Amino acid sequence: MSASGSIWTEKILPHVPGFIRHDFLRKLFSFVFAVLLTLSVHKNVKEATEYHSVTLHDVEIRVVPEMGKGEDGAFVLVPQDMPSTISVTLNVPVDMKDLKSKDMYLERTVTKKQIDDNEPFEPKPENLKFRRSVDHKGIVFHPTPIPMNLDYYDEKTVFLTPDYDTSEIVTRYQLAEEPKLEVDRIRISGPKKVLAGISSLKTEKIPLSNMTRDFSCPVRPVLPYAAGNGDVKILSDAVRVNVRIRKNDSLEKTIPVRVLTGKGVANNLVIAEIIPETVKVTVEDTYGRDSVGRMKIEDLSSKQIHAVVDLSGVTEAGFHSVPIMFWSDNDQFKVIGVEPKEATVKLSPASK
Repeated sequence: MSASGSIWTEKILPHVPGFIRHDFLRKLFSFVFAVLLTLSVHKNVKEATEYHSVTLHDVEIRVVPEMGKGEDGAFVLVPQDMPSTISVTLNVPVDMKDLKSKDMYLERTVTKKQIDDNEPFEPKPENLKFRRSVDHKGIVFHPTPIPMNLDYYDEKTVFLTPDYDTSEIVTRYQLAEEPKLEVDRIRISGPKKVLAGISSLKTEKIPLSNMTRDFSCPVRPVLPYAAGNGDVKILSDAVRVNVRIRKNDSLEKTIPVRVLTGKGVANNLVIAEIIPETVKVTVEDTYGRDSVGRMKIEDLSSKQIHAVVDLSGVTEAGFHSVPIMFWSDNDQFKVIGVEPKEATVKLSPASK
């Protein structure tokens, strides 16, 4: 006798009740035959069951994120404009008269990549989930495919730029340089498709009114008006901005253009036209902040500033473009620029 047979007869069989142990093999074969017969009858009864087709409308569509690792880790879907229900046709036993749409739902799991690719959904029978036991055959969904206009919440880093209005600065003062933010990048969150259209944000307006010296203050980032209807959130706190202001030691004045003429012009040519007749000159106080007790630049008279074109070398009629020369009679003030830098003078023959 084999070792397995010995174990059976010596260790296992003695523990089996006598009414089972007696004539055991015949009883085992009878049990197996009964099970097979039962399964066969059940199958034949099921096949004999009469089915009919039922169409249920407004079956709920559920979309759930498929959680993965790394980039496809946990994420939250954004409600979008997509179908929320679908119609389902299936075959059920004729005696199942109480089947309703709420007894089932259609479920689709999606990854970030499927959302990014905007893949439509072609449902399969295994996507239909039942809330109760339902004997059914053949499932047809309509309409298909289902458009999946989906999005999910994401985060990104964007640039932050200062927002300010130089017209608010006190007269005779100006920014020494552009205001500098201590942090020029911030994090925002929101629907990925909305975030794709945001590359930078501005701060709230930096207060420049009545400021005559350098200062520092906190400013908050501001979202564009149409940034996802409130779905976009700023994840960073207010940032600090440093502003440098300096006194403006220069002044602009508008003065007339004068002409110096030479012998040729005086004898046989006359000035018919000057374009432009006035120019804008920029005057600088050479003493700058040390001009206390001296003449103020705003008190400088236009008569002490000169813009001149020299025609002493011109002897022919016609249009002539001539550089504009400029200077100040007061050594405290220096003309540092003129606009435009040239004037056009028209000379015509003098009447005889």
